[in-house]
Amino acid sequence: MDLNTLFIYLLTLFINIEALLADNLHQETFHVKPGAGTLSIEHELNGHKCKFTYAAQGGTHEEWYFSLEVIEGGSAVMCTISREKQSSYLYFEHFKMEVTGSFVSISEVDIKASQKDNKNLQASEFSLEENAVSSTAQFKNRLEKVAVYCRVLREDL
Repeated sequence: MDLNTLFIYLLTLFINIEALLADNLHQETFHVKPGAGTLSIEHELNGHKCKFTYAAQGGTHEEWYFSLEVIEGGSAVMCTISREKQSSYLYFEHFKMEVTGSFVSISEVDIKASQKDNKNLQASEFSLEENAVSSTAQFKNRLEKVAVYCRVLREDL
């Protein structure tokens, strides 16, 4: 195989992998806007929707990261909201992350009050339901990451 053929082959392979990943991954940055009341960001991908609802106070807006990914051949969904690269100085009044779609059930959560210190929220600060995780009255108003891993249960099981 000559170099031109090899190059075209590798380029085609890369484009196909990129297209496959694009169909199973949505990423974006957004601004958490303090003092704007209750706001939401959501996205739908392959029949699964992730929605993050929050209210925050303090300072000016911050840039945050949103990711929704269908993984493990469609048998799981991962949704992540996080403050990337910097600590958050905002005071979150409340939050809720919901994942909906056919036969989706949250099986794991990773909720950080501080990513720099790897400090998780205490169990009393959030409530976990089948398709949602949300703050409770004991929430101490610090948040830097909410990530949920959801199994997609099969209808015929």
